[in-house]
Amino acid sequence: MGASPLGSPACGSLDAASLTKLAYRYRRIAKLCSFGLQALGTAAERSEWEALYGETDALTGGWLSHACALLGDCTSQLAGAAEQEGREVTHVAVTSGQLVPSLAKLLLFKLGAHIASEHVWSSRHCGKAACFELVRQRFGAACSYVAIGGPLCRWLV
Repeated sequence: MGASPLGSPACGSLDAASLTKLAYRYRRIAKLCSFGLQALGTAAERSEWEALYGETDALTGGWLSHACALLGDCTSQLAGAAEQEGREVTHVAVTSGQLVPSLAKLLLFKLGAHIASEHVWSSRHCGKAACFELVRQRFGAACSYVAIGGPLCRWLV
């Protein structure tokens, strides 16, 4: 399977102008994500987003706050050893959804502080197994990988 400019086989059917627009749109959204949710919207919107986060966290039994704590703990525990070895701790998200809505979810779920937008991968067009292989190629086989997700992820790691 040949890689397209955006890493998705479906992009092979797009012309250069469309790819340029798509790349610009992604860069703009990634830049907005780097500011964090607290820098976006009005005070009323941010308050509404905070309430939405609280409701979602409560409905999921604290999954969102546990995920944030887990990623933070992983970073703090692994950062010292990684730095001594000349490596870094990088959290990656692989989603079966579209990239832009997934970036919005990362912001709303307060996971954007732990997962940079450039480390969000969509398996929408290539499948989870192929996407995990692309991640492995990008970061190397010598890295430690932990997949958290549904039953499909368990056999991929």
